Amino acid sequence: ALRVTVADVRFGFRGITYDEALSKMLEAFDKAASSGADVLSIESMGGKEVFDHSLIRADMAGLALSLGVLAVRDMQMLWSEISSIANRHNVVPGGDTACGFANTAMQLAGGLRGHMIPHSLAAVVRAMSAVRSLVAYEAGAIGPGKDCGYENVILKAITGYPMAMEGKTSAVAHTSLVGNVIMAACDLWSNEQIENVDLFGGTGPQACLEMLHYDASLLNQSIREGKAEMLRDLLVNSNANVDPQAYILSPKSAVRIAKAITSAKNHYDAVKKAALEAVEILKEAGLWSRMELKYLELIEGRVSSLPEGLDEFLDSELSKYKERVKGLDLRIYSL
Repeated sequence: ALRVTVADVRFGFRGITYDEALSKMLEAFDKAASSGADVLSIESMGGKEVFDHSLIRADMAGLALSLGVLAVRDMQMLWSEISSIANRHNVVPGGDTACGFANTAMQLAGGLRGHMIPHSLAAVVRAMSAVRSLVAYEAGAIGPGKDCGYENVILKAITGYPMAMEGKTSAVAHTSLVGNVIMAACDLWSNEQIENVDLFGGTGPQACLEMLHYDASLLNQSIREGKAEMLRDLLVNSNANVDPQAYILSPKSAVRIAKAITSAKNHYDAVKKAALEAVEILKEAGLWSRMELKYLELIEGRVSSLPEGLDEFLDSELSKYKERVKGLDLRIYSL
């Protein structure tokens, strides 16, 4: 099957207005759907204006605004359109990813080479990001979820829809500490972008496709021999305790976060509950450095102090971001 992922060009591109960019994106979806695409996806960026500003400051109010309000409202609009196009052409509306959000946090946290933000913060952001990625399914997407959405394991626990995942075979594109654990919940296994360089074994894409083939063969054979759960547990146990970001994506953690999200009153409440549940899971594990545990206490305090209701939250927080974040057009989000 062919998945077509249309680029989100609405933010930060010179010489084109938001409305023009949105129109071109929807036209691209329509052209793809009428020209042979089987699955439609996007890595949408609504709310990113506030997210990046807040992430590097560990500003939990800004992260809640971005992931629980702005991104959610943008996704509701965008995925209603995408699902309508997909249904009109009888193709599959696949899903969105928090690549521009949680994967940004993952890369700033870094792999084995040190970090710019706490790993615990990146792990909590991953849990929060599932709320905005879930909106695609609320608006008509049915999977398979797009592979670079590592939060897909949480979405699978909520929706039951199939999910594409990527992990260790994506090391050519980016480093991570979740290479095995994410494989435990995949329905499709993928890699990432690969430079077309010459290697001893062939080109970069050829070599990585061979590795991907062997990964998929192992996964399929475990199903044939009735040992899929054994392989799942080995994948989790070999990786989950390495880092908070991996631990939060283990199946047991994902199910707990999924329950927290689905118990919420609204999306804003859901990002708070996802964050607090992630903090609790990581504190219970007690596997992390003293500094990371300190950051967890800090995150918990900041999330717990956020206003309870959405209206109260917007009244207290919105004006601050209108002034501090250059280029934020609140009309886009119908606030």
